[in-house]
Amino acid sequence: MNLARRQSPGVCPQGRQAGAVHYFIPRGHDEPISPQHLRMDPIAAPTSVRVTNATRWKYATTNWTSLTCGSRSLVEHHSLADRCAALQVSLNVPIVVSGPTAAELWDLPLPASVHYPHHPIEITLPMNSFHVRRPDVSCRRRELRSPMTTQLGNCEVITPAQLVVDLGRTMSLERLVAVGDAVLSSGLATRRDLSRALAMSTKRRGVVRARQAIEMLDPRAESPPESIVRAYLLGAGISVSVQREVFDAQGGFIGRVDLSIERERIAVEYDGAHHLSRAQQSDDARRRQRLEEAGWMVLTLNADDLVQPALMLVRVRSAIHSRTPTRTRTHTPNRWLAPCEVVSARNS
Repeated sequence: MNLARRQSPGVCPQGRQAGAVHYFIPRGHDEPISPQHLRMDPIAAPTSVRVTNATRWKYATTNWTSLTCGSRSLVEHHSLADRCAALQVSLNVPIVVSGPTAAELWDLPLPASVHYPHHPIEITLPMNSFHVRRPDVSCRRRELRSPMTTQLGNCEVITPAQLVVDLGRTMSLERLVAVGDAVLSSGLATRRDLSRALAMSTKRRGVVRARQAIEMLDPRAESPPESIVRAYLLGAGISVSVQREVFDAQGGFIGRVDLSIERERIAVEYDGAHHLSRAQQSDDARRRQRLEEAGWMVLTLNADDLVQPALMLVRVRSAIHSRTPTRTRTHTPNRWLAPCEVVSARNS
């Protein structure tokens, strides 16, 4: 959902609101959005115009679309960015796009349940502003200082660093780690930016969870599911390394594993949908064989394991237990047993 591909400039008859400003983002297909990519190009007219009951009839043609109440737009294939711009025009007040809506504009990994239109557009207004009551809008009031916001396209949005902190009030710790990893790996923010956002958001709901997530972040993560798995393992007290390079006895490169448990030499791999192809499965089988020949145990996870994280942790702990030498194991035999199994073991 890149803003450059979704934003439509529109066409308007000449002489009507000429000289408006439109943002253009010159970048590659997979290049992340960042403020330094933004530059302004003049166009004939904005994508949306404000209408009232007296002027509504002027735009009663098939060329004009109502993206939100109180505005009309010349957009054939509208996007979330177009709706946010139309909302600002219809409200006729400066708004800041925040929450999951801002994260979606920044193309950050979010659960499908908080994507528009499943989740209303979230905006933030100053404390002394009126409260917007619309079915497709979620309005918050908050005093925002300049480092918290930036211009993205023709919308004022919360910065990615501040979003990592703000999303702590609604997202789980594991999902928040995935968002933070994406922010760092794409260069949208630095750890210093995240620390500053934390310092500016003290005593706000979710800041404790955001602080925990920021401590777990690693920009080397290559996918959101990998970040979620790492967050679950770290939360369970299992130390893991990210993107560990493995070599054979002769020093030949075997490959990089998503996550590694160094002491027990366990490689934790997450297989997404692209691993279902026949060619990829053959490559994975050869790679797994070479890892096992080098003394590594390969533990493969998929989307089903993220649905049941408790069972996933049981699998990982069982693998750790099987790789731990007998002489170094703890003398407590019930360490890996469930509470009911502990009682049965003691009675026997």
